[in-house]
Amino acid sequence: MRSPVIFALLLAVVPGLAHAGFDEEKSQCLAGDEVPAVVINSCTQILETGDLDDTDLAVAYTNRGWAFAQSGLVEQGTEDFGKAIRHKPNFAKPYQLRGAYRLVNGEFKKAIQDLDQAIRLDPRDADSFVNRAKANYASENYLLVVGDLDKALELDPNNADALLNRGMAHYVTDNSDKAIADFSSLIEIDPDHKDAYAFRGIVYEFERKLNLAKRDFQKAHDLGLRSPLIQDYVQKYDLRK
Repeated sequence: MRSPVIFALLLAVVPGLAHAGFDEEKSQCLAGDEVPAVVINSCTQILETGDLDDTDLAVAYTNRGWAFAQSGLVEQGTEDFGKAIRHKPNFAKPYQLRGAYRLVNGEFKKAIQDLDQAIRLDPRDADSFVNRAKANYASENYLLVVGDLDKALELDPNNADALLNRGMAHYVTDNSDKAIADFSSLIEIDPDHKDAYAFRGIVYEFERKLNLAKRDFQKAHDLGLRSPLIQDYVQKYDLRK
C-alpha cells in the first residue's frame, strides 16, 4: 500500500490536480458572497498559499475582514482591512468597510479619516457619504452633515438612511420644515418605517402640532417601535397598546 506522504507528492506533480481545491477556495473568497464562516475559511486557505498578486490579496483581505466583522470579530476585521490597504492603497472598499465599522465602534475621528479616503477613491458610493455624515453628526459637526447627505441622495434618491439622518440633522439645526419634508419623503418610500414616524412626531410636537404628533407616535407604536425614543410619548399621549 502506497503511503499517504508519497501519494501527496504524486498529487503535486499531476497537472491541474493539486490546484483544483485552491481554485475553488479562491473563487469563493474573491466573490465574497458566501456566509461569513465560508468566506473566512476560503480566504484563509488561499492567503496561506502566498500565490496571489496584490489585487487578489487586497480583495481577499477585504472580504475576510468583512466576514470577521460580520461575525463579531471586529478587531480581526479591522486588521485585515489594514492589510488590504497596504497591498492596494487605491482600493476604496477596505476604507469604506473599516470606516463603517469604526463608526459603529464610536471611533468617529478615525471613521471620518477612512471615509474621506474612500470618497476620494470612489466618489459614487452613497453609503460612504451617509456614514461620514453619521460620524460628523456624532461629533456634533452638524454643518458638515447635510452636505454629505445631499450628495448621498443625489447619488441614490431613495436612500432611506440618508433621508432619516438628513431629517435629524435639519431638526437639530432648527430647520423643522425641512426635517418634516425628509421624514415625509421617507414614509412615502417606506410606509412602515417606524423611526420616520417617531422622529416626525418629535418635530411636530416641537412645533406644537400636537394632533399630528400624537398620530405619528401612535403609528410608530403600532408598527412595533419600543425604544426609549417612543416610550415617554406612549405614556404622555396615552397611546393605544
